[in-house]
Amino acid sequence: MWLIGGNKLDKYRYTENKCLEKRKFNHKSNIIFLAFFLLFFIAFSTSAVLKVFGGLKAEFYGNVIGYTFLSIFFLTTGVVTLVVSTYDNKLSTKTLGFLFIIFTAIPAIYLPNYYKDLPKVLNSDYSCYEGELTDYYVAYGKFTHTHLTIGNEKFNMKCKPSAKNPPIKGRMYSVEYLPNTKFVVNFYKK
Repeated sequence: MWLIGGNKLDKYRYTENKCLEKRKFNHKSNIIFLAFFLLFFIAFSTSAVLKVFGGLKAEFYGNVIGYTFLSIFFLTTGVVTLVVSTYDNKLSTKTLGFLFIIFTAIPAIYLPNYYKDLPKVLNSDYSCYEGELTDYYVAYGKFTHTHLTIGNEKFNMKCKPSAKNPPIKGRMYSVEYLPNTKFVVNFYKK
């Protein structure tokens, strides 16, 4: 009788130790998750502040930070989800992991062009295009965009032209832009 009770006690202790180990693992994973979340919150907040309140260079840096951390977020979330799916063997978890990894491609498509233009922004080495303004319109929404057609080239500025000096069709204009992203830095009359 004592042996049976001893085996039950050992089994109980074994189960209790496993639960404690699991709690420690969950506590560590919660801290890692919280640090991960905090890092991305800071990165996305910085990106948003730069894009909204900064000048054109700051907006460019905000785009670089935002696209980079969004790619890292999707990739990390997808990999973690796939690792978790090996333990629970649910098809929905595996599918979600693969979807996050596929979503990594969306912001990653833009990153090479932004990284190519980064030295040009740092050195203020912009490309210039001159021509006749054939068409323009201002699109209002969450953010204001001005779409310009100068000669045969189309450009998109993320601001509204000045009310004192609006663009006039048929006049000659110069556009300074970044060659890979077509990010307009300056637009002025010739």
